[in-house]
Amino acid sequence: MLKVKFKKIKNNHNKLRDDEIIGKCVHIPEVGYCFDMFGEARDLKPADIPEGSIGMRQVNTNMVKTCVYDESRRTFVLGTRSGSVYEVEVLDDKDPFEYRRAVKGDFH
Repeated sequence: MLKVKFKKIKNNHNKLRDDEIIGKCVHIPEVGYCFDMFGEARDLKPADIPEGSIGMRQVNTNMVKTCVYDESRRTFVLGTRSGSVYEVEVLDDKDPFEYRRAVKGDFH
């Protein structure tokens, strides 16, 4: 998994309660797919997490319509079908393109 910071730039809903979420993703953002990631549970402190539970949340976007990668900043800016815009910053030293799906995305 790839460590990332997910940042809300613009959205037209209130489903995402935080402006930034640090977590991990299996795949980088790609046109034609929803972007999914996992982060820490928002409302739970470590002491509140039942034993044997992992205490995390899943965050996902609507289908990605545009995706631009800035190599110098190691960030993807993605626009979704619903009109929302997000930034995904790669925090690992890993090559993010090793985390692509089996098909080509549309990067500019």
